[in-house]
Amino acid sequence: MAKELFSEKTERALLGLIIVNPNLVKIITGAITSDDFFFTDNGLIFTSIINSFDIHGVADEVLLVEELSKISDKPKVEWLTYIASLIMDKGIETNIEKYIELLREKKYTRELERSLKDSVKIVSKGGSSVADLIGQVESKIQNVTKQKELKDFSDVKTLTSKLQVKMKKMEEGGFQDGIRTKFSTLDNKLGGLQGGQFIVVAARPSMGKTAFALELSKNISKTHNVGFFSLEMPSEQLILRLISSEAMIESRWFTQPNTLNQKAQERIQYAIETVKKLNLWIDDSASLRVGELAWKARKLSDLNNLDMIVVDYLQLIDSEIKGSDNRQQAISEISRQLKSLARELNIPVIALSQLSRRVEQREEKRPQMSDIRESGAIEQDADIIMFLYREDYYKNKEETTNNTMSDLEIIISKHRNGSTGIVKFGFERKFGSFTPVHTSYKKG
Repeated sequence: MAKELFSEKTERALLGLIIVNPNLVKIITGAITSDDFFFTDNGLIFTSIINSFDIHGVADEVLLVEELSKISDKPKVEWLTYIASLIMDKGIETNIEKYIELLREKKYTRELERSLKDSVKIVSKGGSSVADLIGQVESKIQNVTKQKELKDFSDVKTLTSKLQVKMKKMEEGGFQDGIRTKFSTLDNKLGGLQGGQFIVVAARPSMGKTAFALELSKNISKTHNVGFFSLEMPSEQLILRLISSEAMIESRWFTQPNTLNQKAQERIQYAIETVKKLNLWIDDSASLRVGELAWKARKLSDLNNLDMIVVDYLQLIDSEIKGSDNRQQAISEISRQLKSLARELNIPVIALSQLSRRVEQREEKRPQMSDIRESGAIEQDADIIMFLYREDYYKNKEETTNNTMSDLEIIISKHRNGSTGIVKFGFERKFGSFTPVHTSYKKG
């Protein structure tokens, strides 16, 4: 059987995780059953974990072996050895939802394969009208679909248990289970970046949105896997900007390293080694349709357990819908598909966006949601909308030529499950680096 129909690694990671952390049984109850496991022994162990937890409130190795001895003929010593190996291969707790989803998908794929094989037998056998044959085949496939749709419902008991786990984490650590941006003021207000979130970062050109997206990607990719789709800038230029930010040396000096002193050269080398270690994958395709982007993201996620995607920027994604009259419709469709991708992969998807020129025509230059260029459904789809604003951007250029440090505001105008307000940063334009300064907030 093809490996695509099962994932032994995922089954072992999940079992090892819940053996070590039996409280996670509350999370998986109702989400999966023993039938979701391809390997018989793994299904038996899962059943024993549930039984042991229901009877004793715990599921340690000794109790598991006792339960397993009741439902199998395998010697206890073999079960002890196998359970020990599962503990060695245990997964990461924050990935438990991904393990569950992958197990379910593999099971549905196996069921679909069986249904298709049965359908071939039905057609080969013949003896019925074409309409009847089609009806029988559709019935086989719909059985799989119905099971999947039923599984997609969650009872309130399961959902409440998940919320209790999250609340306990916040009580103990003061933080949700999202991805930290490493900007403390931003993390405290957003609660980290959550799986399934579609996040829009919008600004006028040259305001600093690519620099901000790169800084986020650099921070997060030190501990998580990040995919960066750059439709505007080649990958070599992005790497140069990452190194410049890390070394705090202007990128223009990189083309004339002999003019730099020994200390500066050492900083550049250290920055290069730091950037090399980032878990960051860059796609700089200048022309990319949203379907291609999603396909590449899925492939990257399959290979590297992707944790976040950044798209720079949304309006440059190609669309099947052509013509200026349909541009808003096209952007709306792209927005919806990016939101769908975030939900599918259960990761945050950050899309940069341009603002319309009408911002320049107002006396108050701070952007608002209606300023998002060809906004369409973006305002509706996005879970978080953040604007970048620099007052000096609109001042006389001569006044700011010599001063490359800017006061930058990140204006959180929409936060579906949290606060809105302003986070202030110092933005060093020469290096593309950001320093949190102060935060003011209102309840959203």
